[in-house]
Amino acid sequence: MNLLLLTGLALAAGPEWSLTRPMEPTAVVWRGDTIAVAQRDGTVLILNGSGRELRRLSAGRRSIDAVGLSADGQRLVAVEAWGDVTVWD
Repeated sequence: MNLLLLTGLALAAGPEWSLTRPMEPTAVVWRGDTIAVAQRDGTVLILNGSGRELRRLSAGRRSIDAVGLSADGQRLVAVEAWGDVTVWD
């Protein structure tokens, strides 16, 4: 997934989201219709296949360098810039 596609997903989510919350992706992972986008501000956006934001998770205040989804899509892991790891069920 490239930055152009991510920008398209942000625009599909609605003009209010794309204007007030610019996407600064640092890592992306997807499984089926679930897309997780890690951001520079320490949040992870969970999007559906059409780009609509389903949930916003906070891992901290540092940039997230890596994000991963378990094979069954039930767990999400984020690794912050200084090595802190957060796991959500």
